[in-house]
Amino acid sequence: MKYALGAQDPHCIPLHRTGWNVAPFIVAACLATVTPVMAGNGNDVITLEGHTDEVLAVAVSPDGTRVLTGSADGTARLWDAGTGADLETFDELDGLAVRAVAFVLHEGEEHVLIGGLETTGTFPSEEKTATLWHSGTEDTSTFSVSQIATTGISGGVLALSADGALVAVGASSVAPAPHSFQVKVWEAESGDELLHDLDGSLDDFAPWATALAFSPTGEHTLVGRNGGRIDVLVTDGGEVAHSFDAHTGRVAAMAPAADAELLLTGSHDETAKLWDAAGEEEELLRTMDTHGDHVLAVDISAGAERILTAGADNRAMLWDGEEWSLMEIFTGHEDSITAAAFFPNVTHFVTGSLDGTARIWSHWKIPPESRTTGDFTLSGVTDFQDFNFLLENWGEQIDGVPLGFLDFIAMLENWG
Repeated sequence: MKYALGAQDPHCIPLHRTGWNVAPFIVAACLATVTPVMAGNGNDVITLEGHTDEVLAVAVSPDGTRVLTGSADGTARLWDAGTGADLETFDELDGLAVRAVAFVLHEGEEHVLIGGLETTGTFPSEEKTATLWHSGTEDTSTFSVSQIATTGISGGVLALSADGALVAVGASSVAPAPHSFQVKVWEAESGDELLHDLDGSLDDFAPWATALAFSPTGEHTLVGRNGGRIDVLVTDGGEVAHSFDAHTGRVAAMAPAADAELLLTGSHDETAKLWDAAGEEEELLRTMDTHGDHVLAVDISAGAERILTAGADNRAMLWDGEEWSLMEIFTGHEDSITAAAFFPNVTHFVTGSLDGTARIWSHWKIPPESRTTGDFTLSGVTDFQDFNFLLENWGEQIDGVPLGFLDFIAMLENWG
């Protein structure tokens, strides 16, 4: 729970009238009369509205200034992360639902990559085809998984590596038998196939590929299964390095930590799990089961200090990756959250939802060494945690400026 100051409390003297540095004492006196408000309220920084259908994918630029969203309306949109302004709309996939988006470097410049997935052809010559469009070259490329069973192709999954250099496509058979799926991986720019015709194992009754992800270096491709198992494959060749039973239901999302040997997974079994992926076999570190519904989107920050989970309960949850505790619940979406990603500064994250919107959220419960004086007013709102931070670090130099009276005034002006 967070708190807001009682607006009519006569004991809270306006500091700008005192003329001297009494902030710590006034704060202590006022804290006895705070009014509780629900956690998550006021943290919704910006709602990105403009898509006319479900938002299926989100990405944040490396400098944190822009957000990219992909939608079932057949477009991707580029947004200003500070103002929410719609900067550009990409509709080059000719109405194909945009299921993957990424920021990529091309000849030293940053561009966007968008991808959609569709079934092409007719039985018995169906293909699950991914179409990628690159804003730097304005080229469109296609990558297909061919017919894999006599029953035809059903559901498919698409994934891009963090740098957009690799693309993976998975497809499954329509009928429960013969229990088959196939995954392929290509270099996005050259079109060279790296992982060839991986056929799904037939040793269980739910082998369909339901989620794909790449390790931070792209060395491994992770395949999540309908039955909860995850296969870790060598990308160049497709050998199975190892497999492990991660969940008791469909694997819906996977997020390897960018600079730590950790893996975060989300599932239809209503849990998210954090795994130590340093050894030959993943070791379960933490199970997060607070959602009570399908966990459809996950992300983990650089350094694994923060964990983000979201799903079919329309909520996003922020977790402390060091203490493994739930920090805050964010509400506001009117339908399932399908995608989520941290900003580089970790104080913000973006979510995409079936309600057709994306939202940028803020959160200030971060270590003092990560704080700057600008953090107090960056989002336009402050709360009880900011007062705690100010009291604990009064007079400390942050970015060469001591925390003090002016910071307290700024927080009062932006409270709530």
